Amino acid sequence: MVKEAVPLTKTPFARMAELLPNLKGANLRLAQWYLDAFGAGQPLPLNHHCDAVAETVGVSRASVIRFARLLGYSGFSTFRNALFQADGSPNAKPAEELQTIASGDKPSSLVEATQLQIAALQAGLQAVDAHAFTSAAEWIAKASSILWIGWGDSYFAAAGGEHKCHLAGLPARSANDVADLRLHVSMLDGNGLVIVLSQSGRWSTILDAVRQAQLRGIRVICLTGTASSILAQSADIAFITPNPTLRVAGHPFTMRAAQITLIDALILAAVRLAGKVTVEPVGSVQ
Repeated sequence: MVKEAVPLTKTPFARMAELLPNLKGANLRLAQWYLDAFGAGQPLPLNHHCDAVAETVGVSRASVIRFARLLGYSGFSTFRNALFQADGSPNAKPAEELQTIASGDKPSSLVEATQLQIAALQAGLQAVDAHAFTSAAEWIAKASSILWIGWGDSYFAAAGGEHKCHLAGLPARSANDVADLRLHVSMLDGNGLVIVLSQSGRWSTILDAVRQAQLRGIRVICLTGTASSILAQSADIAFITPNPTLRVAGHPFTMRAAQITLIDALILAAVRLAGKVTVEPVGSVQ
């Protein structure tokens, strides 16, 4: 079923504060807890999952999911992604402790890029929902064919995903010609899988292809840097990866260490689940 999604222009904390006067019961308790515990910018814990929230607040798991939907999210996973993005992004500045890695004789641009990427990797690890990761790896392992979609800079990460799939013995191809996306999707059977990469999550042509796939019962995984985007809300599973972005000559200059690491991890997990090939550290090869 295709999800009817709209872009969200406010953070989840802003939405909670806005709705607070009219909330009752479990919704009121959840909103008050979130605003008290994290509304002032406190970091979310690494194990911030639906069951943990339900147990802490003293409500049912279903109440937590309904609360996420009340705020405008398709489910807890996308709500959690938005929480982590609102919590703080490495786009702003590297973590203070990372400043210590710089030595005075290193070029400033090298130090800057390294700090941004390390901060993104740390934030990316925290932001991934373990349940969503396991489900996505299972889908990749069982897919009859995997279509990686990306546009512009995102395509190079998508093409890397296709290449890693081939190395791992997983059937895959990639596409970056938005004019032919419908044709590419039409070649998938019901056991196929679409993985979309888009920093902004706003490309209407890609969204049309996603909807076409879902109408045919094909699952869609999205990797994006924007939790509030329509694409993130429409995908069956959305991973919000912190991709530090600078402006170079007026154009976005995006660093994708966290996104590429997540792609590698998903493929490795899928390979182990499928049991088709062995995974060994390079050091063990004689």
